[in-house]
Amino acid sequence: MNHIQQAGEDGRSAGYGYEDIILNAINCNLNGEIAQKVINTISQNENLDISTFHICAEKMPSKVIDRFQNTKKTSPKADIRINFRNNEENYSFGISIKSSNISIQVQITNIDNFKRACISQSLDFSEDLYVGLSKFCGFGQYKPTDEEKINLIQGERDRWLIPELNQNEQIAIQNFFTENQEFVTKLVLKEGTALEEFFADYYLVNNTKYSQTQEVDFCIKPMSEVIQKSLNKGGYTVTEKGSFHIGSVTVQMKGSGGRSTEAYHGFQFNKSGC
Repeated sequence: MNHIQQAGEDGRSAGYGYEDIILNAINCNLNGEIAQKVINTISQNENLDISTFHICAEKMPSKVIDRFQNTKKTSPKADIRINFRNNEENYSFGISIKSSNISIQVQITNIDNFKRACISQSLDFSEDLYVGLSKFCGFGQYKPTDEEKINLIQGERDRWLIPELNQNEQIAIQNFFTENQEFVTKLVLKEGTALEEFFADYYLVNNTKYSQTQEVDFCIKPMSEVIQKSLNKGGYTVTEKGSFHIGSVTVQMKGSGGRSTEAYHGFQFNKSGC
């Protein structure tokens, strides 16, 4: 059994989640395969001489202050932070960790919070865009009537699919996500609405679905590279199921949890692999 397999086995025995396996592998076995893969990727990209630093990792809190509204709490984009410290220098890099290479949630918000983040950057958030996205998620007051549901494919979920929105709403959504694809991609992968200290500088994704394979085998890349790769994949496209893609990011209604809760009508962004 190699170091990575052993780390997975140790994590399962201790009841750790995938993030904890990565965190503990760095802190408990700095010369092990997991730690060295993470440290070498970061040190080479950041041009750091690791022999001069004390290196440790820390887990991020589950909720932190929202930088756009300090009375709110939000989730940090980094799951762990790796620190390089010596007597003269101190560097910290956030890592977003995903336990599966298949389509997995990278951000959940709601339309009001998403609008607030966009407006903070002076982006034009039109009424057609707001109504269209709200109807797409069935958010707030924007739910179909019983009569409207008759003609909707997913009327039982109290929302509209993208092709079911009126033309102005569809155009507003397409134009916004086409013009602001880079901003949205950075928001959902790197920044979220947390303070900058909780941004994710690197993206670590298991190469299989860990919950099924129980194998710790991952890729880790600078977030800037992951974002650029997503942008290079293409722009706005509507999916067969009535959601939409922007590059390698899928945008959809959350649709899980209690049907009567606001979270059920959340605005969700998913991504596959690195």
